[in-house]
Amino acid sequence: MIGTASLRQSELGRVLRLMRGRLPIYVLTTLLRAAIAALCLNLAMAFVLRDALNAAVQQDAGLLRRALLLALSAFFVGEPLLALVEYLHQRTVIATMTRLRQAAFAKMSTLPVRRFEREHSGDLLTRLTGNLQDIENVYQEDLTSLAYGLAYSGFALI
Repeated sequence: MIGTASLRQSELGRVLRLMRGRLPIYVLTTLLRAAIAALCLNLAMAFVLRDALNAAVQQDAGLLRRALLLALSAFFVGEPLLALVEYLHQRTVIATMTRLRQAAFAKMSTLPVRRFEREHSGDLLTRLTGNLQDIENVYQEDLTSLAYGLAYSGFALI
């Protein structure tokens, strides 16, 4: 298991520290997104499918109504909740990336002119924007995929 000290020194720890005060909201929304999606899409739909199949086999309209009610409730409760959590998640990531881009621009504006004369300025900009894009991909895709994998695995055991 990764200890706290090794997480602080790892690249993941450094990327997460860039979020500063937004980290708790980011972690919470990442986990909630995954949990809502796993619960509403997989678990609820599995019960809907089971009830719909049982209703067809047993010719029981009550089971079909229950399946329809569960599908509608999963959609009308889960989707708005998922949209709210997604909004908070995106807002956190965008605010963090805006701050990082502003800090990078401020740092570049303090570099001496000879730095740009000595090297092709496009190289520095390409590296800078590429690194910032890599960090944003970690926030938007990599950690989200990890959370989805954990949530889907956890709900699959239920």
